[in-house]
Amino acid sequence: MKLTITPLTAIHIGTGEELTPLNYKLILLEDGTNRFCKFSNDKILDRVANSVSNIPSDMKE
Repeated sequence: MKLTITPLTAIHIGTGEELTPLNYKLILLEDGTNRFCKFSNDKILDRVANSVSNIPSDMKE
């Protein structure tokens, strides 16, 4: 059985987490629908810290 769920809001309400416009983006897909993408500041910072080779390891932590 295949189900399709359509949210009533762009953001799930009920977790208590507050998002600013810098924390997410709506991306228009080729089929004309929108996709909600939430950014994780911790993951972005981790990728940057691990991609730069001259950062001391104690600063990465």
